[in-house]
Amino acid sequence: MKLIIPPGKSDPLAERLRREADATRPSFSTDRHRRLVQLLSAPGTAGERDLPADQPETNHGWWLGGALALAAALALAASLVLNFLAPPAPAPGPTPPVMAHQPPEPAPLPAVTRWIDEQIEATPRVVALALHESRWAYLDQDALAATQYLLDRLPVNMIQAAEQE
Repeated sequence: MKLIIPPGKSDPLAERLRREADATRPSFSTDRHRRLVQLLSAPGTAGERDLPADQPETNHGWWLGGALALAAALALAASLVLNFLAPPAPAPGPTPPVMAHQPPEPAPLPAVTRWIDEQIEATPRVVALALHESRWAYLDQDALAATQYLLDRLPVNMIQAAEQE
């Protein structure tokens, strides 16, 4: 929980703690600053590179990145210009004519047609009979699972302990 102090007023505890912290640990130490400057200016510290004396210090990494970015931008611009300046694709050629007279389909055999009609008529009856016979399937397993679930939820142990006492 943080206390909200109105503007213009100060928290006496916070002020006292800040004064004590400044007295024991000053925010700037001239001795510490002098030691850090000496350590950082000493040879072999972090910030210096270990380069041979005859090799000058160069940094060409940004040149390579800039050159690659420029090449990619030029390639993109060239592809866009070529795409807009290219002539349009030729229209597709004429389509082959469609035959006005299709060959007649052979007539199906009467026996096969009759058998197909019988199967189509019998299918709803077979499906309805199968659904009617299987409507109570797995009901016994469902009843056992529901019974076990209810028994697990009832405080049977407490009832048995009360009966034994």
